[in-house]
Amino acid sequence: MSQIPDAATSERSATTAPPWQRRVASAVVAVVARFLGLGLVFSGGASVLTGGAGNERFGSADWVSICAGLVLIAISAATMIVSTSGMIIVSAVEILVSIPAIVIPFSIGSRDVHPVNWSRGVYEVVFPDGAELAGVATASGFVLVLGCVSLATALGHRERRRSGSHVSPLGRIIAMGASIILSVPGAALVWAGGYQLSIEYQVFASTGVSVGSVIMIIAGAFLCAAVAAASRLSAAALYAFGLFWVTMWVAFGAFLSSATPETVPIIPVWATTTAVAWCLCGFSAVLAVFLLTSGVVARVVALSLRGSTSAAT
Repeated sequence: MSQIPDAATSERSATTAPPWQRRVASAVVAVVARFLGLGLVFSGGASVLTGGAGNERFGSADWVSICAGLVLIAISAATMIVSTSGMIIVSAVEILVSIPAIVIPFSIGSRDVHPVNWSRGVYEVVFPDGAELAGVATASGFVLVLGCVSLATALGHRERRRSGSHVSPLGRIIAMGASIILSVPGAALVWAGGYQLSIEYQVFASTGVSVGSVIMIIAGAFLCAAVAAASRLSAAALYAFGLFWVTMWVAFGAFLSSATPETVPIIPVWATTTAVAWCLCGFSAVLAVFLLTSGVVARVVALSLRGSTSAAT
């Protein structure tokens, strides 16, 4: 009796698995679209950190470039309909670059060889305007969070595709609960830790590891990945987490960026710097678009699995 579900699952996986040509094409599109999309976002948001004038702490972003980049981010996420291989590859690279980048101390002597400058050097070839922001994105933990969230989402998609499309009411409750409970502390930890590391990256004045900042960024990235991993239970986790980043994008971008001098002292410094920069530079938008697109992908895959199962029976 126990062999019947296994056989059904194997038959379903065999009939729905794409040929290797489609997998390779999907992986190439995912990697290229992700790279170009982030490059456009970095280029569009570069003036935010350098364009402040007078009493303004931040400049204005080029949202045309950022929106073009977001379209490519969505295309990259949509390739998971065919295969998750490309997303797993690109997210693994982002994680492997980010971890040593935030752990190894910044110093004047390591300016050229520090891992933070690896992504900066790569983007300088194609998107020279956004190269500096690429370094800040790596140093502040954004690339690590994006990589962890993407990897958890891709693995969730892969496991759900292999095991079937059925989602229990309890699974939806857990997925929604994970998003509600873990979203705020996850983002706050990354922003608070990223503030110190991004400052050190820009001045290259550190002589030792900022253990507290590193722990906060890694813990925040882990919490964000846990929310994305709940997509294995239901796509509701991706929708809720994506809407969270949309809310933060609007709240921090519209409110805190224009906070009066009287209110700034009562707001944590990381909220008025790193968090606002994430929103104005398009980082929060990248996470939101990726998560919402991934939720749609999960829904499409679930419907296709149900259709193939019904046809088989």
